[in-house]
Amino acid sequence: MVFDSARCRALRERKGYTREDLAERARVHPRTIYNAERGLRQPRGYILQQIAEGLGCRPQELLLEDEGSGVETPEDVEEVAADLAALRARLAEGARMQRLLEGDELGRLYLDLGRLRSALECYRAVYDAAKDSCSGEMAQLRSAAAIGLGVSHSYLGEIEAARGFLRESLDVALRTEDRAAQARALRHLGVTEFLAGELRRADSLIVQSLEIVRKLGDRVAEVRSLVALTNASRALGAPDSALRYGEAALTLACAMGSLVDEMHAHVALVFCRLDLQQIEAAGEHFERGLALAQRLRDRRCEAQAFGAGAMVAYGRGDLDGTWERASQALSMAREMGDRSLEGWALGTRAAVLTRREERDRALECYLAWLELSRTIGDRRGEAAASWFAGRLHEKQGKRSEALSALRVCVEYEEEMGHPRARAHRMKLDALSRGVARRRTRA
Repeated sequence: MVFDSARCRALRERKGYTREDLAERARVHPRTIYNAERGLRQPRGYILQQIAEGLGCRPQELLLEDEGSGVETPEDVEEVAADLAALRARLAEGARMQRLLEGDELGRLYLDLGRLRSALECYRAVYDAAKDSCSGEMAQLRSAAAIGLGVSHSYLGEIEAARGFLRESLDVALRTEDRAAQARALRHLGVTEFLAGELRRADSLIVQSLEIVRKLGDRVAEVRSLVALTNASRALGAPDSALRYGEAALTLACAMGSLVDEMHAHVALVFCRLDLQQIEAAGEHFERGLALAQRLRDRRCEAQAFGAGAMVAYGRGDLDGTWERASQALSMAREMGDRSLEGWALGTRAAVLTRREERDRALECYLAWLELSRTIGDRRGEAAASWFAGRLHEKQGKRSEALSALRVCVEYEEEMGHPRARAHRMKLDALSRGVARRRTRA
């Protein structure tokens, strides 16, 4: 049985999909669709199954019997032997490329399933295998694997390693003048900086990515840049701008029929609506985002959705619901090794304990979040945990500890230009004057 490239193309065109649309629906690289339709590669196993799902058909419908063909023997036997040797070499290289492409796709699948270490191993294998080749296609594959390594490391809280791989991918894209790859590397580097709490840098990188993909007319990349920009904008204290980006991302994702991007847009919009005190609208986004994550078996987004749902429950005053959803997010984050998500889930549980007046337990959670954030280099998490820990210290009369903790948050917010920095600075200064007066009296 061989892959019927003509039927694949006919089915795609009948549904009105571009190659990029089908690649998105099948969750494979657009190059995989191109190679399959041109007869350059024979999709097998997992890749064949994904393409069939993207087209809404059974894998068998994309296969036909291999009837073979007759071969006329030229008179010059030596020439035939040379041709056959060259053909075997090309086929061997093609088989190697196919294995590497499948390794890259498997890495993506592991990321969706939340198996971050397994994803890391797949991308590392592809990255190492492609490094010795001089071909342009291998260089592109190595660059794509570097992005996969960067994303995996960033989710695992290994920020410096993530930055290194993503910068390498960006350098390759700039050197080869591959604008699409450049935009992809910029976006992922921006997301990594966001996870590290470097919000201004993240915002700048994602905006650059968005400008490039809009010029290229790449709608899939555009919606992903918009989702990333939604998260960065709201973290910088611009909820109205964040909401506009999030709604634009959701509209575009729905227009494309991209369930993956619709899912991410819904989760991002939960927090935007919460910032604007639109609790019921946030709840609707949570329900839709969670349903899509579970349908698509995207475990990391499912964990993010539970984290978002915990905040919706908290906004409604449902502390039991908040605790339950935050605990689900925390359990999944720890299982996946996603340390950034683990920290924010700890913070949500601490908020519940604070509302229940269990201040000692709440402080333990905040300090655990603080230590975790410092360990992985998450400055935003460190600032948030410091603020809440400082407020608890203040309530317990530990003013010096409170002053030290609150200062971490205020200085970070001032560096990022956050709108609430001024109010927090006033709070910090008032506390500082109070501590000074007490020392003077003593």
